[in-house]
Amino acid sequence: MVHVEQALCADCGGCVGACHVDCITIVDRFLAIGAACDACNVCVLLCPTGALTSSTGPLRDWRR
Repeated sequence: MVHVEQALCADCGGCVGACHVDCITIVDRFLAIGAACDACNVCVLLCPTGALTSSTGPLRDWRR
């Protein structure tokens, strides 16, 4: 599961573009992770501010 620390989010949108299941949205400076998230952790790795963290462990290879 991916968690968001809203206070750290810079609203850069990098995670939105990186999400391969299109479940990340930013509305009124609020980042939301949708139920379709499969915890691939790509967004966590790309977040420049550390606003995204994961409780699922290391990056999975979602390209399989």
